[in-house]
Amino acid sequence: SEGVSETVQYFLDRLYINRISIHMLISHYNALLGEEKTLTGMVGTIDQQCDILGVCNDAYDAAAVMCDQEYFEHPKLIATAMDTSDLNEATQDRVSASYVPSHLHHILFEIFKNSMRATCEFSEQKGLPELPEINVRIYKTQDDITIKISDLGGGIKRAASSKI
Repeated sequence: SEGVSETVQYFLDRLYINRISIHMLISHYNALLGEEKTLTGMVGTIDQQCDILGVCNDAYDAAAVMCDQEYFEHPKLIATAMDTSDLNEATQDRVSASYVPSHLHHILFEIFKNSMRATCEFSEQKGLPELPEINVRIYKTQDDITIKISDLGGGIKRAASSKI
């Protein structure tokens, strides 16, 4: 069979989930004890007013540095946010939630890294004069928050999609 067997994949999934859970509990415990300085508004490692767009921009900037080192350029970011549950039009472009910013940053950083690599390589392959942008749209409703990230990096072949 191609790739990793289901048993090994199950074991690895459980290992990583347990590792993340244990790390979260330990860092939260240490932060609550004052072992680590936290920002205002933080309860341990949880930010009760986590700025989703701000974390997104920070993750993009970190991935852009790595992309610049490898490809000497990086795709630009177009990011928008909309809180549809906010009736005040002046503040609808700010989306916040109770969340662990470091976890969100790590997830977005990995996605941006993959997106930038794909965009740079696909653009080079197609001979495009400029790198296409990466678009991020963040939507908050009464029920959930959706983060949509899109690029022009060529996509994933359907045959390979089962490996993701």
